[in-house]
Amino acid sequence: MTNFASADALDDCRDLLMSGNYSLRYENVTPPTREAMNEKVLMYDGKLYNLTNPYTLYKPVEGIVMAAGGNMYVETNSAMNVQNFRITKEELATMDSLKGTFGYMVGSGLTKLYNPKKYEYASCTLKKNGETFVFTRITSPDKVEYVGHKKGKVEALKIKKGFKFGYKYDFGNDDVTKVLNAILPNDTKIEGTITYKRVHSGTLPNGQYYVDLKAEQLAPNMIFDAIRYYFQDDKLIKIEAGQYYVTKTGKLDGTRTIINIYEFNSHPDSKYFNLPKGLKDVTKRKKSKGGK
Repeated sequence: MTNFASADALDDCRDLLMSGNYSLRYENVTPPTREAMNEKVLMYDGKLYNLTNPYTLYKPVEGIVMAAGGNMYVETNSAMNVQNFRITKEELATMDSLKGTFGYMVGSGLTKLYNPKKYEYASCTLKKNGETFVFTRITSPDKVEYVGHKKGKVEALKIKKGFKFGYKYDFGNDDVTKVLNAILPNDTKIEGTITYKRVHSGTLPNGQYYVDLKAEQLAPNMIFDAIRYYFQDDKLIKIEAGQYYVTKTGKLDGTRTIINIYEFNSHPDSKYFNLPKGLKDVTKRKKSKGGK
């Protein structure tokens, strides 16, 4: 039996997005195609070396979106593990012959050590009072730094009126942007955007309610394009999307997207609508008449 209280859960999500007043936190756990580096070899200066790399290339993408009263903050944190290593020419020359793991001195008399550190890079966009600020937050074990057009400084961008992206709303991550824009009314979507229709809904044995959407018109070579939204107690908790297509060689291929939704409600955190400490606004603005 269909839970009619949950039947409008997707409509509630649509209304929340269109209200322009919400808080969204998510994690895209699907690695991009061919970007998961499982070989664990080290690439340095464009060359691969047969050495153990303690980290893989890809980590899940975390995102935060806050919107209220025309102001909007969008953040995507790739949580990439970047190798912070310094190496001498002598060490580089001997790398091909080395075996085993890093963490020890290489060569007689050399003083530089391989020193891996975890860095997190967050791409941030703040739209406030008609201005747009784009900056990066770099988090290391030692400190947090912000970089706009310069280190510690940011300047508002000039966006031309009438300029449009491929989707009405941008949520930082391409996959998340696609699946959330899919639930908006078709008459609000930008021309050329793929539109979806609701085809099925139901309740799973674990009590979760789901709604399925399918593309109304498939892209060339595409044979399947659908999105499923999962709800627990009328709250959006997960989104899965799948696309299958035929390659130029006639082979069937496809992609699957998995997004966990940790927060989606009408209570945005106002602290995100101000530039963080450590980042100075150096925008040159025209003075209004009267010297104000």
